[in-house]
Parts: sequence; structure tokens; C-alpha cells
Amino acid sequence: MLAFDPEGNAYPCLRYMPSSLGPDCPPLIIGDTNGVYNTPEYKAIYDDMQKVTRQSQSTEECINCPVASGCAWCSAWNYQETGSYNKRSTNICWMHRANALANTYYWNLYYRLHQREKRMPVYLPRDIATKIINDGEYD
Repeated sequence: MLAFDPEGNAYPCLRYMPSSLGPDCPPLIIGDTNGVYNTPEYKAIYDDMQKVTRQSQSTEECINCPVASGCAWCSAWNYQETGSYNKRSTNICWMHRANALANTYYWNLYYRLHQREKRMPVYLPRDIATKIINDGEYD
């Protein structure tokens, strides 16, 4: 999502702007109103960003996570947290796992209340889930 600031600087997304990153992380400028990715420096950033994939930025734990398909990530957040848009920030993992468990609880309660036989499985392994909920809730 291309974004511009009042000075005419271009950013890959508004999350890379100083107003989003704050004072502790340098903004990622990729051009200006005269052109985007129009210098060797900006073109190098573009080429590097095109190489970012789920595999390239994630740890083995992320890649093999049973609830990763619904996990949100943002390359600008990665940049702010790790200094690289190609290194995934994992500080949301436990919240996402808790959210997956809450959804399982909600839908299974809904199915029971409406006398449906369908049940949503708990995708998290017991050893991970029971760091958030107890054994009885897991069962």
C-alpha cells in the first residue's frame, strides 16, 4: 500500500512512515513524488522486499504451528520489532493461540446449544494449550 508524507517521500506502506514507527526505528523511504524505486538504493529495497515469503521470514516453530494459517503478520511490524521486514516478530503467538482456543470453545458451545453433532477440533497440542487453559477445558 503505497503511502506519501507531506514532504513527498514515498513509503511501501503507511506503517513504514515515521508517524507509525515512532522515534526508535528509521522510516523506510522508497522514493518520492518524482518516482518510486527510481534510484539504485530504492530499487534494492524493492528487490529485497519482493523476496519476502512466509517461509523466508518465519522460524520453524511458525512454519509448523498448527494454528499459523490464521496468524496475522505485517512486514512493517517485523521491521519495527526486529529491524528487518524479512524476520518475523513472534510476540503475538500466545495471543493468537489463545484466540484459536477461544474460537474452538465458542463454536463447540454453539453446536451443543443448537443440538448439532458437529464439533470443532482443538488444533493446538495439549502441551501448548494447557499453558493457556487447564486440562479439563482442553478435554
